[in-house]
Amino acid sequence: MNRFILSVLYAGLLSAVTTGAWAAGASGGDHAERQEREGPHGGRLLEKNEFGLELTIFEDGVPPEYRVYAYRNGKPLDPDQVDLTIRLDRLGGQRDRITFVPERDYLLGQQPVAEPHSFDVTVEASLDGEAHQWRFENHEGRTLIPERLAKASGLGTEIAGERTLERTRQVTGRVEADPDKLYRVTARYPGTVERVLVSVGDRVKKGQPLARVEARESLTLQTVTAPADGVITERFLNAGAATSGEPIVEIGDFSTLWLELHLFPRDLDAVSPGQAVRRADDATVLGAVDYLYPRADEDSQVTRARVVVNDPPADLRPGMLIGAQVVIEKKTVPLAVRREAIQSFRDMPVVFARFDEKYEVRMIKQGMSGADYVEVTGGLEPGTEYVTENSFLIKADVLKDGATHGH
Repeated sequence: MNRFILSVLYAGLLSAVTTGAWAAGASGGDHAERQEREGPHGGRLLEKNEFGLELTIFEDGVPPEYRVYAYRNGKPLDPDQVDLTIRLDRLGGQRDRITFVPERDYLLGQQPVAEPHSFDVTVEASLDGEAHQWRFENHEGRTLIPERLAKASGLGTEIAGERTLERTRQVTGRVEADPDKLYRVTARYPGTVERVLVSVGDRVKKGQPLARVEARESLTLQTVTAPADGVITERFLNAGAATSGEPIVEIGDFSTLWLELHLFPRDLDAVSPGQAVRRADDATVLGAVDYLYPRADEDSQVTRARVVVNDPPADLRPGMLIGAQVVIEKKTVPLAVRREAIQSFRDMPVVFARFDEKYEVRMIKQGMSGADYVEVTGGLEPGTEYVTENSFLIKADVLKDGATHGH
């Protein structure tokens, strides 16, 4: 199902399923939003009687940090007079407790405010021995999707955890026969070919008769036999032909093949013996780089690398050109997510974590990139369930609601 159809289905179902539920609880939330006031520094203003706090999150050139301004009767208050703690309760049960110390004309939070800035906030402050408390929601990048709607929209999830990642280099190569397993079969003595017993394409066993040759001097009949198992690849002589050391047939033992990789100068620093090599079209492991030839072709500047392919796939034939992937780096990382799960949100790479029917953005720091997975070095906890399929629908719903980075 293409993205357009999924988007239409998603929008229609979302409207039908959630409009009533949201409308039923909208009055209280809208009222609270209308009552929210902005302070002189552009932050959220909390007031009780003559005491007020303005909460701002400062993130200009530093990790996001709370800076809180205190007021009495609308006038700035010395931050030394206020004891302040802010608790942030996040989806998944994480709780951040931030303490404050005075700095300049504000109270400075003693730990960064981790992304996303989406949490239920509890503010506890004390002035002149009197305790004050405020609670409010500060949600961003979050949406609610009923289970039935999630299934209908094709949202797939998995648990974020340890993965083995690979970096590969795409190259081309030519399949060749192992020269040590090509046999050009001759008669022991000069003579005349009486009969050739095999044809091109026949499979033969070691010791199987291949031809009969009448010796020139003794006129005795000698039988020429196969030196190894294999396939007749060429037939050089027919009955009646004279032979004096010329090959009669060629046998190819293709239980082992060589793949000659073509490496350009940019590949030489990355490719080395021992690295695994896969077929590009179906990821079949063919073998490992066995040998790098010491010289490059003067005209093409291509250097060859040899891969010995034991027990090759049936459709791999000498003379074929194929695409291959050389695994130039392999690493097991403690945390990785699927590449297709990653979206862009406020110009940051994100995935969407799932908590029952709630979905919320998680800003991630990326490490090594593999073919299917990307290492996560920050922003996501191991064991988190996240959206892998159709995550663009979650992003669309979050953006539809006018997601902002307000505090």
